[in-house]
Amino acid sequence: MVDKNGNKEYSSVRKITIPITETIVQIAGNPVKNQLKVLLISLKQQKGQLQIYNMKGRLMHQQNVRLPEGQNQLDIPANTWPNGGYIIHFTNKDQIKSIPFIKN
Repeated sequence: MVDKNGNKEYSSVRKITIPITETIVQIAGNPVKNQLKVLLISLKQQKGQLQIYNMKGRLMHQQNVRLPEGQNQLDIPANTWPNGGYIIHFTNKDQIKSIPFIKN
């Protein structure tokens, strides 16, 4: 901070920690070829639902999931889907995550 006389004073540095409080959802490999790999990192055992929509809003895949604590991987066949854009939605009691991806 600089006062009106031009004197400088620096504040002390403080460390803050922001805990991760939600499930992390990632897609391994984008664009997707024949199989969609969804990585879900869960901080606790939980239930959720995974839905995949094309860009026209058509539901292409839906599945209920039980996630143990830690890293989980879901392999979803995508070989019958047309090439184009899609959105994956993961929903649980605490959050909704949406991730776009391309299928080639």
